[in-house]
Amino acid sequence: MAIETLHSPSTAAAGAAAQPRALFRRRAVRPKDLMFFLEQLTLLLETGVTLHTALTSLREGCGSPALAAVLDVITDDIAAGRSFSAALGRHPAVFSGTYVNLVAAGENGGFMPEVLKQLLQL
Repeated sequence: MAIETLHSPSTAAAGAAAQPRALFRRRAVRPKDLMFFLEQLTLLLETGVTLHTALTSLREGCGSPALAAVLDVITDDIAAGRSFSAALGRHPAVFSGTYVNLVAAGENGGFMPEVLKQLLQL
């Protein structure tokens, strides 16, 4: 009976549904991809591009599927009115608490590009 339970359609469907989630957890954002994103975001913001436009542009040109998935969510959060730091904070596996807090300081103080440049040095 245990064998039948293991091969039942409902168990097989549950296993198939769990696979994409497990695969997503294994695909981590690589530090070099994060640094490239940060460099490009800094440049775009320094030239006067809005945050949402910059994130959308970077998402479209992103070569990392893991980072692209994170940027999709962050871009949607920004469009919904969430602050950039709050949107980053929803991804603690990618953005550390220090990173998020420094971005929040840059948002509040109006010096986001300067904070992003500092983050490149960490």
